[in-house]
Amino acid sequence: DKSSSQSGTVATYDGRNACCPASHGAYNAAYTSVIAAFVRADVDTFTGKWLSVGSDESRERDGYTGRRCDADQQGGDIPSGKIPRCAADFMARQTSSLNAQANLVPIRWYAKRDDGGYSLLGRIPGIYASNAAAKGYAVGSTFAIGADTFMVFPNFVALKS
Repeated sequence: DKSSSQSGTVATYDGRNACCPASHGAYNAAYTSVIAAFVRADVDTFTGKWLSVGSDESRERDGYTGRRCDADQQGGDIPSGKIPRCAADFMARQTSSLNAQANLVPIRWYAKRDDGGYSLLGRIPGIYASNAAAKGYAVGSTFAIGADTFMVFPNFVALKS
């Protein structure tokens, strides 16, 4: 049982596949932290520009735009300790004790402020971090919750349109 901690081990994300889209450092290279995604937002004095999601705050060649944004989902990097975050060990335990289904965890982005703190920007629509593939769902399969249909990927699920 991968969801049990009785054995002393906790199943984590599938490290052989891509991290969840828009997660923190989703495109992490072996030698540097490459930016995972971009979002356009006005934050304090940083207006009309793109924020870069990831840890890098210096290298434009890796996608840094001049202002950092952090996702609460761990990707190739761990997000800032200044925001609530979902690490791999937390995600490995996201299985319902009621019906054994994998939970869908929304991904939230936080913008770094002028004073060094963070503010919630919002959540990524239609993409949810999930351990469904590790809990018995086949990659590429679909399942329904109410009127919505979701497709399973190794480390996330996506709402089908």
